[in-house]
Amino acid sequence: MQMPDGKWYLLDTTWDNPSSSPSDASKGSTGEYLLVKNDGVHRPTGRGYNNGKIFKFPSLSTSNYSTASEGDFVVAKTLLLEQGKTKQVAKVGSYYKHFNKKYSSSNTKVATIDKKGVVKAVGVGQATITVTVGAISSQMNVKVYKANALKFVDNDKSSYKFEYGDTDGKFDSKDVFTKEIRLDVKQPEGSNIKASDFIKQGAASPTVKVSNKKVASVTASVSNNSIILKVSPLEMGSTNITVSFLGKKATLSLGVKQQIQSSWFSALEYTTKEYSGKAYKPKFTKTASAPAKLTYKTTYTNNKNAGTATVTIKGTGKFTGEIKKTFKITPVNITDAELKVKKASSVYNGGANLTKTTVKINKKTLKYNANAAKSDYIVYYNGATSATNKGKYTIKIVGRGNYTGTVKQTGTYEIKPITINKVSVSCQSSVKYTGGNINPIKSVKIGKNVLAGSNYTVTYYMASDKELTNAVTPKNKGKYVAVVRPKGSNVVATDKYKYVKKSFTIK
Repeated sequence: MQMPDGKWYLLDTTWDNPSSSPSDASKGSTGEYLLVKNDGVHRPTGRGYNNGKIFKFPSLSTSNYSTASEGDFVVAKTLLLEQGKTKQVAKVGSYYKHFNKKYSSSNTKVATIDKKGVVKAVGVGQATITVTVGAISSQMNVKVYKANALKFVDNDKSSYKFEYGDTDGKFDSKDVFTKEIRLDVKQPEGSNIKASDFIKQGAASPTVKVSNKKVASVTASVSNNSIILKVSPLEMGSTNITVSFLGKKATLSLGVKQQIQSSWFSALEYTTKEYSGKAYKPKFTKTASAPAKLTYKTTYTNNKNAGTATVTIKGTGKFTGEIKKTFKITPVNITDAELKVKKASSVYNGGANLTKTTVKINKKTLKYNANAAKSDYIVYYNGATSATNKGKYTIKIVGRGNYTGTVKQTGTYEIKPITINKVSVSCQSSVKYTGGNINPIKSVKIGKNVLAGSNYTVTYYMASDKELTNAVTPKNKGKYVAVVRPKGSNVVATDKYKYVKKSFTIK
């Protein structure tokens, strides 16, 4: 065994007890039990430990063993500690007072430990605390967290206002409800520390304070990372319920009121109306079964455009709850609407080429927008929503949104070809020789619209070829012309304008 002087001694418990009976062993020993041999390993004489002074043996017992505190060397294995808090984690008894002791932390930015074995949580994260006594070491994993807030699941805030509606004036088990509060914790990366873990580590359970105990009684329990409030309403009124845990608070402002009933209100004066551009507000009345002092407010939503409108009746004062009634707003049929096409024709422009239309029904002009979601109707050109190429089109109008149906009246529209001289060709005037084929044309446009290659061809000639008879591939140094000619039916040549010619030089 190792004695408090730091040296190790071998005790031979097989030697005969020199005393007359085993019970004499309780009287002590003067060293007769220490091995004696002059071999350089054992003690050469029979003098025992501590200069032969007698030391007492413990009383023999088969139960109720006790450990002397001066021999303790205890270090917890894991610890959850809130940032800024301290905790005694290591206990080294006086038995080890002659031993070298070392206290260290793998990350002092997270946790530190002093010579008394007290850990201080410095910052959120994980650290390993090591306590070494002599040649024996013990380690502990410390996770430092920071409780940010307690938040209600209903609104993700630390305060929540809630009204409970009673239906019969009798408060019993059917009226009990729960509210869940979530613990928001800043913790080490990769960790999943929950509220229940803190309880297991010795944290105090959540406490509940009810400002008006006549209105409700409340209990709190912890489940995983949530605090579950079990609320039992007792009478009409209001109260604040404050929950405290890990230094954070959450407050439920509770109002216990009478729930409004659908039987207290009549039906709406109408359930269907045709769209008019105005907001509809159908009336209703209280019935004979409604309480005399009933108070409520009414709101209307989606009550202007075609669709389903909602009437919401919400209790106020001593009443709570909502009742919703709906009615339909139907779209206007535009089958017999008047159609006018502002421009019967236009010239091909290389892009979408639409005409303006006017649609009227019952003296009201419908709104048109290229963005269909913002328009009262859609314009179709030969069945498509756009017109681009040369040709004749039949215009058809189909209602959308607040309008429905197809206008019986149709319109006509024509896109005519454009002449080649109205086409803009951009060409580099000077190109550096590369040994490969050269393409000096930068763009072919009509206004801002880039012309598709299917509408033209490009042919190259030497500048000296005035008649444009011998096409060439521009590759070698010299002076050239690029000739752009129309192709297809959208772009056409005339006797006067057969092509567009551009000059360029390869240097």
